[in-house]
Amino acid sequence: MASQAKDLRAQLYYCTFFAPGTGPYVEVYLTFDGKSLEYKQLDNGNYQGAIEVTLKFYQKDSLIQSQNFIINSPETSDPDQMQEVLLNQERIALSNGDYEIEINVKDVNSDMQPIKAFYDLAIHYPNNTMSFSDVESITSIAESQAPGMFTKSGYDIIPYSSSYFPKNVETM
Repeated sequence: MASQAKDLRAQLYYCTFFAPGTGPYVEVYLTFDGKSLEYKQLDNGNYQGAIEVTLKFYQKDSLIQSQNFIINSPETSDPDQMQEVLLNQERIALSNGDYEIEINVKDVNSDMQPIKAFYDLAIHYPNNTMSFSDVESITSIAESQAPGMFTKSGYDIIPYSSSYFPKNVETM
């Protein structure tokens, strides 16, 4: 069973925070529609999608930080029935300043060209003055059983990674 060429559907959202003793950082939330991935059959007979992500942070024309990683979908016996939304969160420590984020997203199993986008990012937390971090919308919060990608201060906090709030969403 081979999946057809599809247009990858992805969304990026971010929040900036300041942690005492650590300093400013940005959380980048990436959401992918599992139905928009192409799936490759594994040796065990199941199928899996994979997304290659490159995040680059620039100040003026200088590359300050770069991250490259792969996000794998859960394995499935039938990729046509995949309903999963894949969510990824990256925490990146950055100094105060103005940045440009470049993101490149590629479906590893597709011949389609990567998606490339740019976003402006401003981080300005003054020293010795009270300030507020961004407000993060979340879909759920629970006491953490084991530290993971979404764990903060002993809680698993699952971000709501969109600026769109449909009427059918009852809790956040």
